[in-house]
Amino acid sequence: MGILARILAVTLLCVSLVACARAGEDTAEGFFRDIADGRTASAVARFSPTLHEKFTEDELQSVVRRWSGEIRSHGGLDRMSLTGGVVTYGRLALYDVVLTFRDGTAKRVKTSLIHLDGSWYINTAL
Repeated sequence: MGILARILAVTLLCVSLVACARAGEDTAEGFFRDIADGRTASAVARFSPTLHEKFTEDELQSVVRRWSGEIRSHGGLDRMSLTGGVVTYGRLALYDVVLTFRDGTAKRVKTSLIHLDGSWYINTAL
């Protein structure tokens, strides 16, 4: 394999990994924004199929409503930062999410995502 072909292969690999990681980040950000904005159904739809199998829709909605109430009790979401997001095995990503509320308090949430059938889903948010 020529040097140009190797460079092209490495470049394509890097681009695909970055695109894959960015998609997971978009899902995590969207999940927490949905919660902060009270979009319960949209947030619940971001949970992985495994979570939908383990818990009822009412249980998942209850968790999201509780988190939404917690965010509102702090005056709403001011900003969010995500670190991590290293994709392992081409389908798992772990983010350290810091939610900073309008009252100045912050909450750190470990969030894992899983990539299934071309989409990223929230697997855990603790």
